[in-house]
Amino acid sequence: MSCSQKQYQDYIPNTAQCIYDESHNNSWRFFDHGYCGYSTIAQFLKNYGIPPSITIKHLDECIQQCYRSGYTNTLLILSVAKYQQFDSGEVDALCNFVKKGGLLFVIAEHENMYNSAQFLNAVTTKLGIQINNDAAGNGSTPLQSIDNLNNSAYSKVFTLKNVLHMLAASLSRMNKTNSSFEILLCDGTTDKVIAAGCIYGKGRMLVVGDSEMFWNGDGKVGINAGDNRAFFKSCVEWLLKKRLNKIVHHTTNVRCFDPENSMVQIDNSCSGIQCFMDALKEKIPSITTDSNITIVVHPQPQFTVKEGKRTIVFIEPYQNLMSSTVWGNQLLKAGAVNPSVYVSFAKSAKIQILPAFITNGDSNYYMVTIAHDKNSLVFNSLAALLSHRSDGMLFKIPSAFWGEVAHPGLEVINDGIPMYQSSDYTDAGYMYADSKLLIVGDADAIANQNNNTQTFSAIVTMVTNWIQKGSL
Repeated sequence: MSCSQKQYQDYIPNTAQCIYDESHNNSWRFFDHGYCGYSTIAQFLKNYGIPPSITIKHLDECIQQCYRSGYTNTLLILSVAKYQQFDSGEVDALCNFVKKGGLLFVIAEHENMYNSAQFLNAVTTKLGIQINNDAAGNGSTPLQSIDNLNNSAYSKVFTLKNVLHMLAASLSRMNKTNSSFEILLCDGTTDKVIAAGCIYGKGRMLVVGDSEMFWNGDGKVGINAGDNRAFFKSCVEWLLKKRLNKIVHHTTNVRCFDPENSMVQIDNSCSGIQCFMDALKEKIPSITTDSNITIVVHPQPQFTVKEGKRTIVFIEPYQNLMSSTVWGNQLLKAGAVNPSVYVSFAKSAKIQILPAFITNGDSNYYMVTIAHDKNSLVFNSLAALLSHRSDGMLFKIPSAFWGEVAHPGLEVINDGIPMYQSSDYTDAGYMYADSKLLIVGDADAIANQNNNTQTFSAIVTMVTNWIQKGSL
């Protein structure tokens, strides 16, 4: 079955959207800049004019909203979910989505990790591809260097010879008469299929049996290793039936918004902030032309606060890798993990933000530390502790106030590696404010998909107060 990209016309930027599911306790997060995050592929899609979004809504509700913009223009990514299955309504909606022209990209893992293959198979087997409970690749070699974590695979279809993965689930064709075909094969004597595609109805599905190949990684592991970036690009091109040739330079006529340092844009995608900017403009008509205000949403790692600017940053708690009984010890020994406890977002302004999620096996702790001008503010949500100094304040926000939908961003670190995600915290989200800087710890709250919530309206009001009065 031919899938040569040479047959495709160039993709016209901003005619399609990508939505990544984060509604099922997903292991790897789309806007996470960490080692195991997917922010590099999210940025890749943004660069080619495919607005990246996450959905925290029930999938059948998300798909219903996609109908207005057209299924054929929607790329939906399902990834490794932790012990949370798709219900029957979601399965039916997903199959109907592809049948009517939707584009489904499924990222799986070896040996049914977190029971994810079992849950993903509820969808993929109906469309023609099964994710097997096995591991393709050599995982028994003693670790000597980071390179030992990699296994090589090749793609005749995409003419790639060095796609690198850790361990992958093999895939099987459910029906010999359907239109599924092999995309990626693991090197070795077995040549197991670890990526496959199929056409179902008017739509397409592509399944990949390894999730680490899409991590941000460090160049030796992840999206920038081997031919992995070219492989991801080829996968997207096959799904869209378009060549990705035109890089988009993001500009906006809204002077207060920083498009280059924001992972999302002012658009109508799920994670876009068109509704938020419209609501803010209604309260402050001059805001869009205000050169003294800078708004950044899901900031890039290189983002810094500029002197003399009043800056609003919408951010998410990012996970940090430390030593782990699973992979972390190996990664640490191989030099892949920076064991530093701080994640710095604005060094020039002497501001540091550390969202930390800690577990001792019996109790879970959520703590956020913000250091400003070398003075630290510490907030422990379970202890309900709120601290402030003369240089700023840190606000506690109860989860009941934030949660018309379950808050997906509270990732508990089990000795470093994300193993479990709880949605029953007593407090979710945080805010920091002084006269020059406002930090809101829940970027998803202002996304278009949440514009009808109490939280959205409350944040618009609080941001308006800060802009007009210099305080909350």
